[in-house]
This record gives sequence, C-alpha cells and structure tokens, in this order.
Amino acid sequence: MIWEQLNVDLMMVQAVVGDQIDLLIEMGDRFVAGGYCKPMFTEAVIHRERLYPTGIQLERIGVAIPHADSEFVIKEAVGFAILKEPVCFQQMGGTSDEEPLAVSMVIMLASMGRDHIDLLQCIVSLLQDNVVLDRLLGATEENEMIQIIKKWEEHQ
Repeated sequence: MIWEQLNVDLMMVQAVVGDQIDLLIEMGDRFVAGGYCKPMFTEAVIHRERLYPTGIQLERIGVAIPHADSEFVIKEAVGFAILKEPVCFQQMGGTSDEEPLAVSMVIMLASMGRDHIDLLQCIVSLLQDNVVLDRLLGATEENEMIQIIKKWEEHQ
C-alpha cells in the first residue's frame, strides 16, 4: 500500500521550484534527511532521470515518477510533490530532441526489489482515478494528501 510508505516530510503541496533539478534536489534531500536513503540518493535520481526519463502525459496533466536504484535505499518510501507551476521533464521512452513535458505532479520512489513493480502499478491505478487526482491537485496540506491516498486505497 502506498499510504504506508508516506511521510508528511516527503510531501510537498503547491511547491514552488526553479526547475526539474531544483525539484529533484529538494525531494531527494528530504529522503536522505529522513533516513530513507543513502547520501548519494539525490545524485543517483538526477543521473537516472537524465538516462531514463520518467515523464508521463496523463489525460489532463503531466506526471513524473523519478527514482534511483535500490542500492541507494535504506527503507522504502514514497514522496509526492504537487507543483504550483509545472516544470519540464523528458517523456518516458522518448528521445532527448522531443519537446519536454510540463509536469505538475512528481512522485519520487525509494523502493527495493520486487515491490517496485507492485508499487508502480498501484501508483498508475491511483493516477487513473480522475476524482482522486483532482483531490490531490487541490490539496492544501501535506497530511490531506496522505489521507486522500489512504482513503482511495481502502476502497480498492
């Protein structure tokens, strides 16, 4: 379950960041400071995002799901950032010369082993629920985001 891996310290509501790198640093450093990941996690996320972009265009918004290899993870966690203004990410499976995707929600993962695929499938299901997506985008507090996700999972 996603909500069991959520911590208010890893949530960002109406976040204002300069660009993708600023956002990845802000989010990654929260994982490190919280003891979820090793010190090189943030750098590993940035490096992996350059090689394997994670931007996904949903029906109404762009989302990115950055992560690093499990060797940088101490304990599993999920962080969400709802951005006040979108930032650019390259699209998953795209080429570097393609137009960047405007991303309004970023879900950073610190996961290990086989659970990674299950977690991604759960996140994709969550993002396909437009009612939940609207609630998350309209959230005004970090705890509210966690409660929205928890309620969604209880009804799955």
